[in-house]
Amino acid sequence: MKKVLCRLLPAALLILAAIPVGAALLTWILLRPEKEAYPIPEGPEILLNEGFKLKALQNADQDSHKWVILVHAYRSDHSMMNEYARIYREHGYNTLQPDNRAHGSSGGNGIGMGYRDASDILEWIGYIAGLDPDAEITLHGISMGAAALMILSDSPLLPENVKGIVADSGYTSALDYVRWKLEEKTGVRVRILPEQMSRFADKLYGYSLKDAAPLEHVGQSRVPILFIHGENDRTVPVESAYRLYDAAGCAKALYICEDAPHGEAAFRDPAGYWDQVFSFLDENGRN
Repeated sequence: MKKVLCRLLPAALLILAAIPVGAALLTWILLRPEKEAYPIPEGPEILLNEGFKLKALQNADQDSHKWVILVHAYRSDHSMMNEYARIYREHGYNTLQPDNRAHGSSGGNGIGMGYRDASDILEWIGYIAGLDPDAEITLHGISMGAAALMILSDSPLLPENVKGIVADSGYTSALDYVRWKLEEKTGVRVRILPEQMSRFADKLYGYSLKDAAPLEHVGQSRVPILFIHGENDRTVPVESAYRLYDAAGCAKALYICEDAPHGEAAFRDPAGYWDQVFSFLDENGRN
């Protein structure tokens, strides 16, 4: 028995030593900045106190005070939201498509997973309010973008001119998202590694993956929320939409798009999707 233990102990110690190294590497991979693919040649910029700029694509050619801020998903950029912007403009909205921090033309040393992006969106809301004091602003996000908006939803800094949120394919927390992805890749339920990654994120980027938790914010949301999810989502399970909807303490609606994968509901059922969006905003936008 002693011989067996002596053989197993070095292997066990090696595994334990490898977990922090693996967690640090995976955290860097998860949060490292995305390379710029579609630069924004011109458009509004915001200089943050952290010393870098956020950039956005703006279309303000509508004779209207209706605005929408369209927030893209993880490792994408403003161009992901081009079709959404087109539809909103057809309905009389001015549109703003930011590049999230550490994505596209915006600066930043690490991806915010919705937690950092929430305060960035607040900056863009202030920008629109300065441009158009009578603006009525809708917030529409996909996946990580939806998470940012849900995290922002209960902020006491959220102004009255924000009328509603469309949260498409959002996760309950960034930690849950990492667990799902690791289990999907390995086929094994992992517990220690995501927790280690959360701690490394806190050390390296100033927030833990536990901080990026929309589920902890929607219960006190100050604006109505439309939750949208694809029934066939294999990136963020559809169960997360039900959990978020049940937890929300605001005017709310839930639209599950049959057979749609992650973030694809608007393209699998465009008529149904946009009917849900504009009906919800017309009926529930706060006065």
